[in-house]
Amino acid sequence: MNTRNTLLILLIVLAAVAAWSGSNVLLAQGAGAAASGGVAVVDTVQIFNQYQQIVDLNAMLKARNDQLREETEAKKKVIEQKGQELSAFAPDSPDFLARQKELLRMRVDLDAFVRVKQFELQRTHVHWTRTTYNQILDTVEALATQRNLSLVLYKDEIDANANEMKALLQQIRARKVLYSADTIDLTSQVLEKLNADYKLRGGKNKLTLD
Repeated sequence: MNTRNTLLILLIVLAAVAAWSGSNVLLAQGAGAAASGGVAVVDTVQIFNQYQQIVDLNAMLKARNDQLREETEAKKKVIEQKGQELSAFAPDSPDFLARQKELLRMRVDLDAFVRVKQFELQRTHVHWTRTTYNQILDTVEALATQRNLSLVLYKDEIDANANEMKALLQQIRARKVLYSADTIDLTSQVLEKLNADYKLRGGKNKLTLD
């Protein structure tokens, strides 16, 4: 074999080695990308607005708040009636002083009643907000693991109706995702799983505010 033929064979071998090495690098890169997973986004606000558990809880909280308002108004009417009755007695009479003390006690009791009920409603709201958010996180984690995703970001939208510059700038600064394709949006899947799990737990029949 002459020198020219030897050189040609050597070049062919080197080219084959380079091609094989390049393909291995690409395969390794692809394997690394698959191992690290992809990225998705979730619109948490939309979930809070459309998750059936939240819809049912809001209805129950509204009913409880309406009941509180009715009870408060009824107590106020009794107090107003007592105040009108008090005006029929002489300010220095024993009956006036006794009724005045009773009226003051009723006003203090009403104020305490309203404060306690409002605190209970607020505590219930905080509890269920925290519980629901944890349910969302667990559902997102389950779907991300199932789809081999490494990162799920919070997708938020800017309020187009914001008229104040300060509010608009706050929204712009707070926004973390500027663009995301619809193909990586997991919002509908998260909602579907949340609602399915909620139904399996018994739905509204198992909800309680206490």
